[in-house]
Amino acid sequence: MLKGYSLPVAAVLLGAWLAGCAAHLSPAPTNPALLPAEPTLWKLALRRGGEARYTGLLLLSRDEKGTGMVLLDPTGIKLLEGRVNETGAVTGVKALQPVADRGLPNFLGGVVQRLFLLAPPPVGETCRPAGFGQLCQGLNGSGQLVRIRSWGPLVLWAADYSINNEIAPPLLTGARLDEGWLTPEVGLERRLESPE
Repeated sequence: MLKGYSLPVAAVLLGAWLAGCAAHLSPAPTNPALLPAEPTLWKLALRRGGEARYTGLLLLSRDEKGTGMVLLDPTGIKLLEGRVNETGAVTGVKALQPVADRGLPNFLGGVVQRLFLLAPPPVGETCRPAGFGQLCQGLNGSGQLVRIRSWGPLVLWAADYSINNEIAPPLLTGARLDEGWLTPEVGLERRLESPE
């Protein structure tokens, strides 16, 4: 009964899948460096249902070998360290056994990759292909920088960034990653004191 409509319906569905989140974002004037070259210290908060589940410190450093990651508890005790590559895999992991047993190295590797290491769309565009879906980055209606990974109309995860544009160059002061209700929401707040 719908045989005559199958091609137009498929074209509309494909168009909607390709458009995804692009219609909701405007291109950012530049692609800011989300992870600076110098080591940065972040207050890390994991939340589920709005309730805090863990708070600690995350030290990130970037060099030619990749991105170094060190997780500290609130008192400064080292819980884990490793290197995150562009796929989010963590190598050279040194972690306390309870931290390793909970899968925290791989979880944090994925967080660092999604927030900081994925290549953004080209300047002037809001989306680029990513696997079977797309990665979109741009300004939402409030002018906040957001990053969305989707598969068709389905949002797999979303991130938003707090950027201080009153200084030059603009400074990333915070980020939040939401991967849905099964995974804790991750919040990062940049600590401006020296991480040494």
